[in-house]
Amino acid sequence: RREFGVVSVRFDAGIPTRWRPYYRRMLADGLRDLRRILPALTLDGARIRFRSGTLAGATLAMHDPGSRTIHLPIATSAGALAHEVAHDLDWQMGRRRYGRRGSYGTDVVVREQRGRLAASLRGLTSAHLIPPAGANAARPPDDVRPAEVFARTLDWFVSIALAREGRVNGYL
Repeated sequence: RREFGVVSVRFDAGIPTRWRPYYRRMLADGLRDLRRILPALTLDGARIRFRSGTLAGATLAMHDPGSRTIHLPIATSAGALAHEVAHDLDWQMGRRRYGRRGSYGTDVVVREQRGRLAASLRGLTSAHLIPPAGANAARPPDDVRPAEVFARTLDWFVSIALAREGRVNGYL
């Protein structure tokens, strides 16, 4: 918590106590590798929760923008960390740059067509980006949602940058 600024690292009750040091090490190693590529990375105020069960559908891990919690199921969290941290960075941008709490900055800029960032996001994919609508509206598929395109792209960028150094880290 001190090294990365997270508020808490919690475990579901179903995760054996003797397993927890492994998952803390996995998280710390992955975050250190992320900092190699993104030196200004900060997770100040974020929460991490290791889950004993799976999440809905084919979801490997999840960032909850409402509580700013990264949910990492123990069976699938390795490999999803960079993607979920990308969502938190997007959340930070939404709050700091656009004054939105509980929303991703990329969804805001594409919805409102604001500035160069919206144009850059559109350039990341050949698909027409569709930001989510209001709280009760249907969410667009992940392949056209700005927050997902951004997280997948940052995940890829980190993997490629580490591979250039000869490093392969399944935790990211």
